[in-house]
Amino acid sequence: MRASGLAEIAKVLQTTPNYLLGFADNNDGFADEALGLLRDVKDQSVREILLKQIMALI
Repeated sequence: MRASGLAEIAKVLQTTPNYLLGFADNNDGFADEALGLLRDVKDQSVREILLKQIMALI
């Protein structure tokens, strides 16, 4: 994954890239579940759509 993609996901999830890389403790079950789902998406076009949808909701 590109760093810019990681930065965008971190922004959407209101966290830091370091957190997504596992450099911080997490006690937020929602973020864990959401991140797990996002990691399972392999199709780049679906990833882009999901990111746009998340940004539109926040």
